[in-house]
Amino acid sequence: MSDVGNEECVYGVVSFADPGHTRALAVYLPFESPTAARAYARRHGLAHTLVSPLAFDNTADSDDSDARDDAAAAGVRLVVARNG
Repeated sequence: MSDVGNEECVYGVVSFADPGHTRALAVYLPFESPTAARAYARRHGLAHTLVSPLAFDNTADSDDSDARDDAAAAGVRLVVARNG
């Protein structure tokens, strides 16, 4: 991944409990570039991290029923953010 930020992309840092990245502790966002995300992780002493571009599913139905079903199947709580 390039260290040059893309103005159409934002990045996040996932902090893990172990070097094997088997249990996520927290997600920090947004950052304008991978370099900014890595710098944040270093400044905050986050030892086991993954920096990644973020993707948003904007295809969900207005009632979010499919997204809720996907979240339930994955065993996670769905959080939906909307503009406006």
